[in-house]
Amino acid sequence: MSKTVERLRDLGSGRRDAIMMDPRIIQIEKAFNPRDYRLKENREHLDELKASIKMRGVLQPLLVRFDPQQQCAILNDGECRLRAVLELIEEGVEIATIPILQVQGGNETERLVIALTANTGKPLSKWESGTAFKRLANFGWSSERIAAEIGYSERYVKEAIELTDAPEEVKHLLSEGAVTPSLVRYHMNRRGSNLTLSIREEVTKAKAKGKKVAKRAKASPESKLLAAVRSLLKPFSEDALKADTSVEVDTKKLYRLWQLSSAA
Repeated sequence: MSKTVERLRDLGSGRRDAIMMDPRIIQIEKAFNPRDYRLKENREHLDELKASIKMRGVLQPLLVRFDPQQQCAILNDGECRLRAVLELIEEGVEIATIPILQVQGGNETERLVIALTANTGKPLSKWESGTAFKRLANFGWSSERIAAEIGYSERYVKEAIELTDAPEEVKHLLSEGAVTPSLVRYHMNRRGSNLTLSIREEVTKAKAKGKKVAKRAKASPESKLLAAVRSLLKPFSEDALKADTSVEVDTKKLYRLWQLSSAA
């Protein structure tokens, strides 16, 4: 019996202790991991992992599940480690096996929660976490339930989901630490603004002042009031607010007041 078949049989029997497995037979589930490997910071993390693994090997077991239909091991947590190992193998480094632990199959939401709470490796950025939170929300999970299951505040969950709608360039700036999530969200909530252009300008201004990170300035009482008004107006489209019908008169008055205040 080959080692590959032997290890798969161990998984199929529900074995729960750590076993050694050939990393080349572990399948990565497409689009399961919310981490964006195109980002510079994640590429740098992989390079650091490769250097560590080349010297010490894989110390933290990967989590995999056994798929009885396909008769294969599918990765649940540890994609950075697996990618690093596979790249090292391609470069000629001999790595025959790595440690793995089995997790129960479960449905997609259960597997996603396990991956988010495994607490191993490099933490996801706020907007990368938001991608996973949004997937849970698409399965009917409320922000309150996501927060309780994952261990974040409900506010963090909502903000993280909101950041997933940011343009690609803005996400890169977020991941590089050039701008704070709160500043991005502030500009996302401003009507009629070009988000990417606004964030570029904020980063440029911060660099001109010798600052590494563009942060949102402390809000004055007036700006806090305007932010509250913007929040009330957010459910309405610009066209609806300008039209003579479909929006209550009081809301239109609030919209005109906000326009005048913003222009002041």
